[in-house]
Amino acid sequence: MKILRAEVSRVKIPLKAPFTIAFHTTCDAELIVLQLITDGPHVGYGTAAPFEEVTGESLEACHHALAETLPEWIIGREFEHPSGWCHEAAPRFKTTPAARAAIDMALYDLWGKMYDKPVVDLLGRVHGPMPTSMTMGIRTMDESLDEAREFLGMGYTILKVKGGSNLDHDVELLKKLREEHGNEIGLRSDLNQGYDKATLTAFIEQTQTLNIEMIEQPFPVDAIDDQLEFSEEIRAIIAVDENACNEHDALRLAAHPQPANIINIKLMKCGGIYPASRMAAIADVAGQTLMWGCMIESVVGLSAALHIALASPSTRFLDLDGSYDLVEDVFDGGMRIEKGVLHTMERPGLGVTLHG
Repeated sequence: MKILRAEVSRVKIPLKAPFTIAFHTTCDAELIVLQLITDGPHVGYGTAAPFEEVTGESLEACHHALAETLPEWIIGREFEHPSGWCHEAAPRFKTTPAARAAIDMALYDLWGKMYDKPVVDLLGRVHGPMPTSMTMGIRTMDESLDEAREFLGMGYTILKVKGGSNLDHDVELLKKLREEHGNEIGLRSDLNQGYDKATLTAFIEQTQTLNIEMIEQPFPVDAIDDQLEFSEEIRAIIAVDENACNEHDALRLAAHPQPANIINIKLMKCGGIYPASRMAAIADVAGQTLMWGCMIESVVGLSAALHIALASPSTRFLDLDGSYDLVEDVFDGGMRIEKGVLHTMERPGLGVTLHG
C-alpha cells in the first residue's frame, strides 16, 4: 500500500463552557486533522492538539510539520507496518510531538484497516473495557457541584477534580462531593503544578478521610524531587503528568527512589502510540502503574489512547474524556461509552469516521 498524499486541515471548535485549570483557561479547541490517502481503499486518520504551555509546540509549528515536513518524507512510500516509520519519525518531529502523534495515529489506523482488525487486537489486548474519569475544571463551588451531578447522572462513577489555585476551595469541594455522593464514586485530584510542599502536606492532612484515589502533578515540573520527602504510601497515589512527556522522562521516573507511582501518558505529549508503548514498557518493568490521559481533543486521539491502554499490562486508570467538552467533534465512532465505561469499537483500525 503506497501513501499518495497527506491532507491537512485546521479546525477551531468552541467548547461547551470555558475550561479552567490552575494555570490556563480556554474557550475553544484548535485541532489539526490529518488524512493519509493511499493507492488502495483505505485512509488513515489522525489529529493533533498541541498544548504549548506543556510541550512548547505551537499550533503554527504543528501545522507546518504536518503540511510541509510530512509530505517530503512520506509521499510515495510503501507502507506495511507502523513501528519502523514511527521510530523514524522521532528525530524528524522531535519538537512537535502532537504532529508526530497525528502521523502515528494515522499509520496505526491504516495498519488496522490493512488487516481488518481493531488496533488493540493487533497490539495484543490484555484488558477489557475500563471506566474513565470525567474532569471538572475550576469553577465556583455551586457550578462544580452541579457539574458533578450532571456527570454522575450520565452514569460516570469517577470524578477528576481540578485544583491547585486555592487550598481551601480544593478541600471544601472534595468534602462536599464526598458528603453528597458517599463512597460510591471515585475522587481524583489534579493540582496542575499548583502546590508546594507545605500546601500539599496540608491538603493530605485535610483530605485523609475522603479516600482520594489519586493526587496528580502537585508540584511544578522543576520541583519533582520534593515529592521524595513524602512517604511511600503518599507517593503511591501521586501521579505525574507534565513531568512525563516522553521515554526519557519515563526512564528518570522509573529510577529509585521513585517520586511517584502513577505515570500519566498522553499521546499529544509523547508523540503517539509507538512512543507511548515504550513509556508503558518502562513503567511496567519499574513496577509503576499507568494512567492514560488526553488534552481537549477529538475522539480520534482518545480512541488511539484507549487502544494502547487496553494493550498495556500496567494500565489501571483512564482519563479519556477530552472530546466531551467539544460542541461538536469532526469525527464519529472510535469508542463506545456505557455508564462511564469505555469500549473499543469492533471496527478496523481506530474505528473512526470523518464527518462529511
